Amino acid sequence: MADNGIPKESQTEKSGVRSRPDWKGAFREGGEDVLRAPFGEPVCWFCPERFQLPLWPEFLLQIRWGKEESVTHHASYVYALEFPLFGDLTLISRDRDVVIRPGCAGIVHRGEYSLLKTGPSGFCSKLSIGLRGLALSTLMTSCGLSGKLLVPLKNPARVPRIFHELEQLLLGQNPDEIPKISALGMELFNLLVLSASGPPDEEFSRILNLFTSCIPKKCTIEELADRLSLSPVTLERLFRRHIGKSPKRYLYELKMDAARELLRRGSASVQETAFKVGYEDPLAFSREFRKYSGVSPREFQRIESAKNFNND
Repeated sequence: MADNGIPKESQTEKSGVRSRPDWKGAFREGGEDVLRAPFGEPVCWFCPERFQLPLWPEFLLQIRWGKEESVTHHASYVYALEFPLFGDLTLISRDRDVVIRPGCAGIVHRGEYSLLKTGPSGFCSKLSIGLRGLALSTLMTSCGLSGKLLVPLKNPARVPRIFHELEQLLLGQNPDEIPKISALGMELFNLLVLSASGPPDEEFSRILNLFTSCIPKKCTIEELADRLSLSPVTLERLFRRHIGKSPKRYLYELKMDAARELLRRGSASVQETAFKVGYEDPLAFSREFRKYSGVSPREFQRIESAKNFNND
C-alpha cells in the first residue's frame, strides 16, 4: 500500500487485441470482451457458495492503461465498477460518452454493450471490481443505479481500503470469511447508493417488479404494457432510457438467468425448469437456453456439477 492508502500499481505487459482471457474461470459465463490493453491477473475466488449470495465480488483488478488502450464488453456477465486513481477513463454505453475521473465510479452494466478506454488525459491507473449476485439486478434498480453510468463518490478514499481488504480475503480463500467478503461487497455497493444523487424511479421499479413476477408465466410485452396502462412504444422507450435494452430482451434475460440458477443448483430437471420460467415446450426452452448460454441445459448442468465436484 502507498502512503495515501491507495494500493501500488501492478506491473503488466502490454497486449494486442485479445478475446476474453481465461482467468481461471473468471469469464466463462457467456459474453465476450475484446481487449486492446494490458489485463494483468485478477484476484478472484470461485467458491460455489457465491451462487447462493445476494452479492459477491467476482474479481478485483488493478491496472494502468496508456493512450488508446481499451476494452469492449459485448455482454459482460457481471456489473463492473471502474475507479480511476490517476488519469481518467471514457465509458461509451447506451449511446452516451461519459468521462470518469478520480473520485468517481463508472458502472459497466451486466449484459450490455460498452466500450471503456482511456480518457482525455491519455492514461489511467484504475481499480476494477466485478460484482454478481442473486439480488444484484433488483438492487441496482430499486436503489436507483440501473440508469446510471457515472456516480461521483462522497467518500472515494474508502474504495481503495475496501479493495485492499477484499484482496487479502479473496487470496486467503477461507470459507469462514465468505460472509465478510459478501458484506464488504455490499459496503461498496452501499457507497455507490449513498453517493448517487436523486431518488430512485419508483414508477420504473414497479414496472420491473411486474416483469420479475412474470418469470414463471407465458406473457407478451403487449400484455404487460396493457397491465401497466402503457402503450408498447412507451414501455420500449422507458426501458431504453433506464437500462439500455428492450423490455422483450429484459424479460428474456430474467427467464434465462432464473433458469441458469435452477439448473446450477440441480433442484429441477430441464423440463421442470422450462415450466418454471414460463416455457410450455421444453424443446423451445432448450433452443433459447443454448442461444443465451452457448450450451444446452443438460450440458450446462454437467459443467456446473463438475465445477462443484472439483471445488469440494
